[in-house]
Amino acid sequence: LWSDYLLPQNLNHKQAILNQLAADSNDIIVINHPHLRNGYTAEDVKYLQNYDYLEGIHPRSESIALWDTALTYGHPIYLMANDDYHDINKDNQIGNCLTILISTNKTTSAILNCLRHGSTIAVKLNQKPTAHLKERAEKINRLRRLFSNYKLSNDTLSISLNEVATIRWIGNRGIIRQQNKSKQSSYHIKPDDTYIRTEITTGDSIEI
Repeated sequence: LWSDYLLPQNLNHKQAILNQLAADSNDIIVINHPHLRNGYTAEDVKYLQNYDYLEGIHPRSESIALWDTALTYGHPIYLMANDDYHDINKDNQIGNCLTILISTNKTTSAILNCLRHGSTIAVKLNQKPTAHLKERAEKINRLRRLFSNYKLSNDTLSISLNEVATIRWIGNRGIIRQQNKSKQSSYHIKPDDTYIRTEITTGDSIEI
C-alpha cells in the first residue's frame, strides 16, 4: 500500500490506512509493535477498527495493556508475539517471542484461516540471553507438551496443563478476575465480563 502520511499521524490518518488495507478481504492486518515510540496510544485503540491483531509481545516492547483497552472497548482483536528478528548472525535475537497456530493442517489456506479466527497463542519464552540455539529450541518444544485441553462449555472456560503453572483469568480493563497455581483451572463467565482471556506463567518463566 503506497498511500502514507507524514509522521506524526492522528487517529484519522491511522484509520484511513487501516481502511485501505482492509478493502482486500484476503488481508490479515497486524499493527506491529504499537507501543514502540508511542506509535499507537490507548486513546487510538479505543476507536480504531478494521485490523485483526496487535503485536503485543516483542523483545523490546510490550503492548498488552493496549490489547486490553481494545478488548474492553468491544474490538475483537487477537494478540501476536514476534521476535522482530533482524540479524541472522545473532542467536540471542531468535526464539524469544512467538505465536502458536492451533491447526493440524499445514496448508497455506489452513494457516491463514487459523489467523483469521484467532486460533493462536502468543508466547514470551524469556530465554536466557546466553542460551544457544539448541537450548532455545528445547524451550520452544516444551510448549508442545504443555497443553492438555482448553474448552468452553456453556459459560465456563476450562484449561488443563501437563505441569503446574500460574493461571490467570483476565477481563475488562486488564483486571485479574481469578488466579490459580495448578495444572487445571476453570472460570465461570459472569454477566459483566465483556471478555475473558487467559495468561499462563510456567515454573521456568514462559509467559503464554
